This record gives sequence, C-alpha cells and structure tokens, in this order.
Amino acid sequence: MFLSLYFLIVPVTARFLQTAYIDKDKIVHYTKEAVMRTVRLYHPVLKQNQDCFFVAFLRLKTGSAFMQGLFLRGDTMYYITSEASFDGAHFLRNYSGKCRNLHGHHWLVRVHMRSYALQRDIQTDGMLNDFGDLKKTLKDLCDYFDHSLIYEAGSLRKSTLACLAAEEFLLREVPFRPTAENLAKYFYDTLQAKRSEIYRVEVYETPANCAAYEAQ
Repeated sequence: MFLSLYFLIVPVTARFLQTAYIDKDKIVHYTKEAVMRTVRLYHPVLKQNQDCFFVAFLRLKTGSAFMQGLFLRGDTMYYITSEASFDGAHFLRNYSGKCRNLHGHHWLVRVHMRSYALQRDIQTDGMLNDFGDLKKTLKDLCDYFDHSLIYEAGSLRKSTLACLAAEEFLLREVPFRPTAENLAKYFYDTLQAKRSEIYRVEVYETPANCAAYEAQ
C-alpha cells in the first residue's frame, strides 16, 4: 500500500513543484547494483528544503537510463544528437504556390536525446545511448524515404499511381500532408516508440528552413 502511494504521489508532486532534487551528500552505495538516496522537496511557502520521504530501491546494471533517472532527478542532464539525410520528392495538395508542384529536397533529419542517467551495462556503460544504434535506426528510417515520391494518401488519382507504379518509381504513401512539420512528428513518434529518451526531432528541407517537433 505504501509503495503504491509512493509511486503515485511522488512523481506527481515533483512534476508540479518542478523543484525536486537529490541530496547528493546522502547517497549510500550498498553494492554495485544497489543505491539508496534521500530525496527532498523544496517547500514553496517555508522557503526551505524539507525531508519529505526516504527512498530505498534496487537499481540493476541492465536497467534503462530512463528507469535510473525516473526518481533520481538531479541537476545534471545528458544530451546527445545524431542526424541522417535522404533525397525525396513531394508536393502539397491544395496549396496555392510553387510547392503544389512536384519537387524535391535534400532532407536532413536531426534527432536529440536526453537523460538524467547513463547506461550501466557492460557494452554501453557511461553512454546515454550507443551512437551506432541510434545512427542505424535513424538511417533505416531515412533510407525508407530515400529517392522516393512522398505523397499524402488520397492526393493522387488511382490512374496516376498506376502509371507511376508501372514505371517502377518508388512511392511512399503517408497519412498526412508531407510538410516538414508533419515529417518531424512522424520521425519523432516512430523513434520515440523505440527509445523514450528522444525528446526532439528537427527536419530540414533546405539548409535555411527547419521544422521541429518536441516533447513537452
């Protein structure tokens, strides 16, 4: 019962106060795999730190960085960034301007990750995420669109699609208008489902024009 209340109340309280932090002087290491910490919350009325609760739990080396940092949020945040690119064509249906016509871009996709803790397993110890894994995942997504026509579902006649398919053109249908903004959300949703530490994705359709989607 106590643990249930703790896991319900503490994260909510810390989120609303936005002032939760760890008393780092009271960290006690029992083994290489276990950590006990005292957590304090800043009282907004009394203007001082209050001993609100004591946390004791087992942290496995194989645990994710997200789980390590979930209840151990201090002042330090780690960030990494990776990017990949692809060449692809699109057009904007019902748009009054040049972009209503079929045209192409050299798209650049930049992904940002953040975490309060680093990985603990042997392979990725000291890493937020293995750059190799992140780059491969991102490259696979970009390769899917590379040298293709990205079009919104329902924006082309069936006869047009049949002709394009007969010419063996690479067609990639998406359920949204293929703007840089919507593509940023698409990449964010797809990547974030694999790694929760991803919090921001930027999509450049030109070196000067960038759209971004970020977790709040």
